[in-house]
Amino acid sequence: MEKEYNVGDKVWWAKYQRQEVKKTCPICFGKMRVRVILGDESQIETDCTFCERGFQKYGWISEYEYVSAVEQVEITHKEVNEGTNGRNVEYRYGSYCLTLDNAFDTKEQAETALLKKIEKAEQEDLERLK
Repeated sequence: MEKEYNVGDKVWWAKYQRQEVKKTCPICFGKMRVRVILGDESQIETDCTFCERGFQKYGWISEYEYVSAVEQVEITHKEVNEGTNGRNVEYRYGSYCLTLDNAFDTKEQAETALLKKIEKAEQEDLERLK
C-alpha cells in the first residue's frame, strides 16, 4: 500500500515552471557585432541581427527553460474516492492539487522526481517541434 498523508502533514511539492531566461547571444557573444568572412576571404564587420529587436540591439536572447520550484507545503484538504477502480487520493494545498507523484517526504525525493518530470517535459517539447 502506498503512503497516505493527512490534513496538516507537511510534504515537499515537486513542481516546476517555465521561466524566461536571458542568455548571451550565441552569435556575437554579447558584443553586438560580428565579423563575416566573404567568399574572396575578405572580412567585414557588421551588426549582429540575431539579438536585435526592432532597432535595438541587446547582446542577449530570451529562451524559456524549466526551472525547479520545489517547496514544502502543508496539506489543507484531502479527497478520497473509492469505487470499482480502487482508491484514489488527492491532496490540496490552497487551490493546488497534489497527488503521490508530486508530494514527497523529503526535499531530496522531490528533487529527484522533478528531474525526471522536467526531462520528460523537455522531450515532449522536442517531439512537438518535429
